[in-house]
Amino acid sequence: MGTTIEAIYDDIGGFSVAQCIIISFIFYNFLGASWSMIQMAFAVKVPDWTCVANEFGDLQQLGTEFYSNVTQVYSNGSEFSEKCSVNGSVCINYEFSGAKTTIVNEWNLVCDYEWIPSVVISVQMGGVLVGAALSGQTSERWGRRKSIAVVTVWHICSNVLAVFSNSYQMFMACRFLIGIGIGGTYTISFPYAMEFLPLKSRGRVAILPFWTLGVAIFVCVAYFIPHWRYLHLGCAIFCLPGVTLWFFVPESVRWLTVNGRLDEAMAALARMACWNGKPLPPDARSTLEAIYSSRKTCSNAAKQYSFIDLFRGRYFLKCTLIMCFMWITLSLISYGISFGVHGLAGNLYLNIVLTNCVEIPGLLPVLWLMDRAGFGRKCATVVTFSIICITTVVVLIINIQDHGDNDRAVFWFAMITKLCIDNVWNVIQAWVSELYPTVTRALGYSIATTSARVGGMLAPFLVDLKKRVVLTYLIISSLSLGVVLLCMLLPETRLCVLKDSIGFSSAAANCEEGVVETIIVGTNDEDDDEDDAHERNGWRKQNGAEKSEEKTVLDPAV
Repeated sequence: MGTTIEAIYDDIGGFSVAQCIIISFIFYNFLGASWSMIQMAFAVKVPDWTCVANEFGDLQQLGTEFYSNVTQVYSNGSEFSEKCSVNGSVCINYEFSGAKTTIVNEWNLVCDYEWIPSVVISVQMGGVLVGAALSGQTSERWGRRKSIAVVTVWHICSNVLAVFSNSYQMFMACRFLIGIGIGGTYTISFPYAMEFLPLKSRGRVAILPFWTLGVAIFVCVAYFIPHWRYLHLGCAIFCLPGVTLWFFVPESVRWLTVNGRLDEAMAALARMACWNGKPLPPDARSTLEAIYSSRKTCSNAAKQYSFIDLFRGRYFLKCTLIMCFMWITLSLISYGISFGVHGLAGNLYLNIVLTNCVEIPGLLPVLWLMDRAGFGRKCATVVTFSIICITTVVVLIINIQDHGDNDRAVFWFAMITKLCIDNVWNVIQAWVSELYPTVTRALGYSIATTSARVGGMLAPFLVDLKKRVVLTYLIISSLSLGVVLLCMLLPETRLCVLKDSIGFSSAAANCEEGVVETIIVGTNDEDDDEDDAHERNGWRKQNGAEKSEEKTVLDPAV
């Protein structure tokens, strides 16, 4: 019989049919958000273009001091390949080649307007920031299910509105609205899914490549329909089935429990048990009542938590500040490479696929690291960011020495860095969800993703593998080293039961001090590997238990 929600999940089948259905519906919306985010890598692509001058003088005469970087004039005087000005004259008529229709050739965003695509990306990331901040608060107050349904409808409507953009200013505003939908989806989906999972399944689900699958779907569509308007419409249509989540996925059992809605929590558990073909354990109600009573004992049950609570107390302050820095670094590096993929040598579609699917070979090693006894979330983070730091320094040296093959070095640097950064992002998503209790989990994940959008807004300007290579390497190596050092200060959460409320129990101590609350439950699990068994035996000796399985509970101080 279970004394925690994780134990109840084990009693009704563990990771089985119910979890598969719930995870599939929740992360389907994640696929649409991934499509919507990465399509800006296509939308800002600059096609090959030519300045066209005819006998009527389609060149506007301007001062030569402003256009001092003029390099070449064609002898026939009729065409200037990607030259903004010639001998003091600025081009005002452009001809673009290729079948792709991006916002660049839609509104002639070259020369004086070449800065606009980067600003559009930053505005979108600003929208993601707003969406992440708002959805964290709404999902704590109104629930995960209702919030993600509203966000999904918002995301669909914003994409449809973008189709009718008649200027880059309107498109920029639409991308801000789309960003709100993306940020909300990212922020709600992961904690929502994690709260349905048994203890041992959290790490495995965390590394599932939903982002990669969403990108792959986008690339397949973009290859056959290379038009930014139709891609926005396609994204809206693709996201429509996500609205059905409202009818099939129950509200988070944890959220219902800590908010005192025990009848609804029992109904959700009964539905999951039915899907799994298992009976609901007879003590399930008493377990939920005990969890709710514990929350009332530890804190004010009627309290509505806010972002301010994430900075109260030494434990929360430390976790929040370090996680914010880590997520800024993740976003700056990952989106800097993803949105700058058009600057890499080679085919655009292939590069988008490679830079976003390269994480797949690293999934199993990262899973092994984050779930292996003696390693965990912290070790996986240190190893991957150390690889990024070392790779950056090596490629920086190659570029400084200039061996004449810098394009290839930059390409492989991008591949290795994306492999590491995308995989460690999966680890840190699980980590941040496990550091906070249920009453502030969505807020904690929200402030992390909000911080990531700050990195995403800066990425188009700071990470440039074509024009500012050396500065890019210095930024990435410095930030990666900072993450390696700071993450050592965070507690390990491997095999930790998710905490539901804020406060201490008499048997609990601060997790950051290395002492943990222990919950004793009977077990006959013969499938545990020897390392896990050895680790639990050490906990038994420490806490005086002899014939039981122990699960660690994070109990942060306030």
